[in-house]
Amino acid sequence: MAGGIIRSIITTHSPRIGVEAKAPDFTRGLIQGIRLLGEDVRAAKPDAVVLMSTHWVTTFPWYATCQAVHEGVCVADEAPDLIPGIPYKWRGDPVLGRAIVDEIAALGAMAGYNDTEHYSLDYGTVVPMQYMDPDMSLPLVSLGTCILAPLDECLQVGAAIRRVAEKTGRKIAVVGSTSFAHKIERGQEKWPPKEFMELDRRYIELLTSGRIKEAKQWFPDWGKQVLTEVGGRVHAVVLGTLDEANERYTGVQYGPYGQSSASGNASVCIRPVQ
Repeated sequence: MAGGIIRSIITTHSPRIGVEAKAPDFTRGLIQGIRLLGEDVRAAKPDAVVLMSTHWVTTFPWYATCQAVHEGVCVADEAPDLIPGIPYKWRGDPVLGRAIVDEIAALGAMAGYNDTEHYSLDYGTVVPMQYMDPDMSLPLVSLGTCILAPLDECLQVGAAIRRVAEKTGRKIAVVGSTSFAHKIERGQEKWPPKEFMELDRRYIELLTSGRIKEAKQWFPDWGKQVLTEVGGRVHAVVLGTLDEANERYTGVQYGPYGQSSASGNASVCIRPVQ
């Protein structure tokens, strides 16, 4: 295909899987799911990955990374014992990052370039990327989560990323790094409440069966019921990348649905039907 969104993804970043050697046994399926997801993404040969993380939170503007190279050591500020330091080095895509910022600004939303040489990637970006792209071969643009943006704006931001892909001729995989149900509790092995897991199952089924219009219609209510992370903003951006009026979609869940401190996690990949 020409430029466009070739994958729209939700995957997990639980800090408990940050260092595989220390990951609890109950998280092994989640790690394998991200690895399988990565095989799918790499086989599709995207020109870049645009990853939006719930752990890079911005207040007023939207920001995208515009560095030529992302290199550093990732420490999870909320859990430095779990992720004391993951070295990383990915190529960036400054042209794509700036184009995304410009397209968001054209919506009338506040948006800015993150081009500081001192920026470090957050663990919500590094944790899934290290399993999806272990050779660190895919160009990466990181997108922050604007916490004051309403869900309608988040959907529009997703559509803006799709337009950038089409205008620039780039094949882009968009990754939302977030959980599904997110009423978290102390106790790493705790599952979400059964009713939350059932709601997540129904929502994931809508995505994987390509029923995107229904997913978009139900999404706000689903998100309120299961207390989605950062108010569902990452899910909304990923949904916004999907153009159900002009495309048909299919999807797959890689690996199991799994728990982490009462959150629900899974790797779900949606792709256009060729």
